[in-house]
Amino acid sequence: MKQSKRTQKSALIFASLLVCVLLIAIGCSLENPGLPQWDLPVFMPFSLQQYSINELITDSTTYSEDGYGVLMDSSSGELNFMYEQDIPGIKLDGTQLEIGINSEESFVVNIDTIVVDSMETLAESLFVSSIFPDLVLPGTYDIPAFEIPDAAGNLPHVHYDSLEVIHVVQNHGGGLRYNFINDSELNWDSLRITFSNVIPEPGEESFIASDIIRSMNPRSTTEGFLDMSGKVIHDSLQINLEGWGPEQSNVNLTDSDRLKIEFWVDSLKASYVEAVLKKQPAEEIVYGFEFTEGHWIQEATVSEGIVRLVVESTLDVEDSVYLFIPALHNQESGEILHREFRIERAEDADNPWKYEEDISLENYRLAMDLPNPPSDTAIQSMNIHIRSIVLSSGREPDGVTPRVSALSISDSVSATVILDTLVLDRLIGVADSLSFEIEPIDHALDIYSSQPSLQENLADQIQLEDVDIFINLANTIEYPALLELKLIASNSSLDSPGNRDSLIIEEWISPNQSNLVIEDVGYLISLLPDTIRLEGIISIGRNIENGNQPFDPFQPHEIQVGDSLSGKLELISPIRLAIVDSVLISPEVERLEEPLSVELHSFKLSSHITNSIPIGGRLHLLAGQFPDDQTAIDELVIANADLYRITDAIALYRAHIEYNSDTTYIESTLLDSDVLELFTRENVYIRQIVRLMPTEGVVQVLPDDFLEVTVTAELEYRVGSNVGNP
Repeated sequence: MKQSKRTQKSALIFASLLVCVLLIAIGCSLENPGLPQWDLPVFMPFSLQQYSINELITDSTTYSEDGYGVLMDSSSGELNFMYEQDIPGIKLDGTQLEIGINSEESFVVNIDTIVVDSMETLAESLFVSSIFPDLVLPGTYDIPAFEIPDAAGNLPHVHYDSLEVIHVVQNHGGGLRYNFINDSELNWDSLRITFSNVIPEPGEESFIASDIIRSMNPRSTTEGFLDMSGKVIHDSLQINLEGWGPEQSNVNLTDSDRLKIEFWVDSLKASYVEAVLKKQPAEEIVYGFEFTEGHWIQEATVSEGIVRLVVESTLDVEDSVYLFIPALHNQESGEILHREFRIERAEDADNPWKYEEDISLENYRLAMDLPNPPSDTAIQSMNIHIRSIVLSSGREPDGVTPRVSALSISDSVSATVILDTLVLDRLIGVADSLSFEIEPIDHALDIYSSQPSLQENLADQIQLEDVDIFINLANTIEYPALLELKLIASNSSLDSPGNRDSLIIEEWISPNQSNLVIEDVGYLISLLPDTIRLEGIISIGRNIENGNQPFDPFQPHEIQVGDSLSGKLELISPIRLAIVDSVLISPEVERLEEPLSVELHSFKLSSHITNSIPIGGRLHLLAGQFPDDQTAIDELVIANADLYRITDAIALYRAHIEYNSDTTYIESTLLDSDVLELFTRENVYIRQIVRLMPTEGVVQVLPDDFLEVTVTAELEYRVGSNVGNP
């Protein structure tokens, strides 16, 4: 039956006291020096050490509260070294799903886009009777070659009620359009029409434009167009007609026969206008706001974000402005984000009409197309549409003359859009790289506190089989993630550069994956570490530096605020070991309680050895006189064996596992006189040092395995001696 150290030490003290009492009793009864002398044998404990695997066991079924231990497998009876550690969780919040956007853009609609469109059509006629004043109409006549008289060709000037002046910048497809209608039976060789301003501005020519029509048939209409680029048109116009006709026979003429001219201003883009304007064609500008962040969005829900809209107008007309962002949809109605409002007339250029609004994007849905083709450098942009429509300036109360508006090229409608950072709470798409650092954790191990020499001397000298790491995950991230864990095992008792070893785990985790197994990591704990450090990073997204992901990096997935990943790491190592090199185990030194003051005739040590571990070796017994415990510890080492050994090394035979039995035997050694004399001194220390030899293959260790060495001193001293006191 195995004994605890406390029991063993108590037994040692009790035995020592018993021997002392016995010696004193015998000495007192044998004071007569003349009596015969003989040798009296006495047995006393000398040194006791037990190297028990059982002392490593924390509990047979559960971890220690520190998260490690040596546990027995109830089914196999094997011992397992168990280490567990929580992997601190990461959770996505809004800061990881922010989308930065170029914050501010301005859109300007200038006056050169204002169109003077189809004001009232004016008409004037030249009657045939003014060309042939001597003919009595109606009638049929032979007509000689003829031309329009000068006086008849100058038609009365016409006036635009809705126009004062137009300065035309350049032709954008519009101008002065007219219809020339020959409402008679006359043939014409050519006709020239000339338009002039009746009252030109100072220094400005009255001539505007002219056009020639070649060969016009009876009862026909010819359309004409005059380019107004660089021209100025006033409200009052003078029309002049010139024309020539060939000789003709039997021409039937009536009082109503005439040349009719219809004309109108059509789609002129002007630098300056004083007119009653009609509603203008819409002017639309589209601008793409580039996302400065690398997330690609197929669909997302916005939790925070603001569009700030500032519109200013210096126009002397009403304007209608439309803002819409096709990518943003209201979650409830499904409508795209839009604003429609009317701009009132500005007082003047220095006092523009202004409109401001902050549009909250909370709970808007963002729907976009992914970049095609995808690439690591591709970015997305979100289009903003601004449409401006200048309304009629003639919207006045009934009975009031429509107002003439003055517009110049410096007038404009400007819209400034400021789009703040978007914070998303859900995203379906392709995330840019997001990394979450796991806060490092240092975990101290102290399972060898009762036998620290095991941790110091066996470190990095053993091989372990079937050491695996099991990671159980609580993973709600529906996105492939790269889990990078680093385990650093260190043994502070080693002063060599190899006092630490590390394991780097780089594993891709599938969406919602719940477990992971890392095999064959025995080297990590062959150090017998006293500290294990856990640190790591969890990364998701398409631009992760580790490019060995088994997933299409451009395949869209869903992530959302609140997604999390955490876990528990378990390292399980059956204690099946192989000692590679010879290993020294040096327990604490033992101090001899009292010097032996009797005349020793002989001193024999008997080593009682019981070994249930299939590992053999050598036992070294060292002893010496030292001033204190620490000096004894420093000196009684195997390097000084020649100085302090009190006997030759004793063989330790391994247990016969094949016979399922312990190895028990006794080795006796007679000490010589020099060693014998040592034990009559004060402050004598004794130390057992065990040298374990390399194993033959891998050894299985069971909970009740132990090596016990009990050294007993067999003393013979001479009763009746005149030398010294017994």
